[in-house]
Amino acid sequence: MEVTKALLVKFIVNKCSREEAGQVYEYLLKHPQALDELLNEEEWDAYESNGVIDKKQSDTWYAAIRKQKSTGRVIRWKTWLRTAAAAVLFLTAASFIYQLVKPVKKNDVQVVTIIRPAEKTKENEKKKYINKSDRPAIYTLTDGSVVTLYRNSIVECDQPFTGNKRDLVLHGKALFKVAKDKTKPFTVYTGNFSTTALGTVFDITAYGNKTRSGVKLISGRVVVKNLKKTAGPVYLNPGDECFFENTGREIELHAKADVPVSKPASHRGLTINENEEVIEFTNAPLQQVFSKIESLYQVKINIESKHLANRKFTGAHIKSESPDELLSTIAGLNNLHLSKQGSVYLFLYNQ
Repeated sequence: MEVTKALLVKFIVNKCSREEAGQVYEYLLKHPQALDELLNEEEWDAYESNGVIDKKQSDTWYAAIRKQKSTGRVIRWKTWLRTAAAAVLFLTAASFIYQLVKPVKKNDVQVVTIIRPAEKTKENEKKKYINKSDRPAIYTLTDGSVVTLYRNSIVECDQPFTGNKRDLVLHGKALFKVAKDKTKPFTVYTGNFSTTALGTVFDITAYGNKTRSGVKLISGRVVVKNLKKTAGPVYLNPGDECFFENTGREIELHAKADVPVSKPASHRGLTINENEEVIEFTNAPLQQVFSKIESLYQVKINIESKHLANRKFTGAHIKSESPDELLSTIAGLNNLHLSKQGSVYLFLYNQ
């Protein structure tokens, strides 16, 4: 290709094709004096370019061309070389970008398979049961044990239980109806003592802001151990209570004298069991639950029969306590509103 004056000007103003620019640049490296022949002094002085290039870079380009020139006057280093260098720099950058975005041939594609590590399935997790309401909350654990959690109380445990033990931590007050399993002791820890049972019903009160905490056994048998000092275990029989005083750090046993250990009385196909201390409802129809409460506490419960259909209740209640909390729990579980006037309880359906 012949390098003409028109092609040189085209090169300077960055209008050349890639092939033209490469040939002009190679030609100027070999024949730098050609610039004097193609553009005279007046034309160089008259020509102004919008090309911009760093002076250091333009000096490098100028040196490359001038090095090849052996004869003739010095070529003026003004706008022409800066524009020429900008053109070449532009083409170099364009070539680099093209390499990045050019289509990939089908045979060049490499398939990469990303294998994510399998997530480990949690066999158990730490569960925290919290009751901030004024009503008792009833929770059934994975082993079948039932926890009645009173207000401002927390129970923590693994669910399901792991290994050959069933450990729980209590902050506050709770009633535990333990599912029988002789191979896995059921132990409740408080800040000061632990209570272990195999299958029984017991009540623990252990609020952190109180100086006294305690355990009351409703049925079965439990062992209480002091966690603050070395001492022998304390065994409780039904009706027994033991208390822990923060000041002396001793467990004090209050045994109930002459308490016959009786088997729970069974009613209505094992849906209601009771002894002298506790009533246990197991999937009992609400009509049966209310009838039992009315006869036990000499109260009257009013509710429309249509709200009793197909409704059942499972839980435990200590006889020495008021039926208010038990009835409030039943109301909350069945979307009912409870009001009381004297010895009469009225249940209404929440619209």
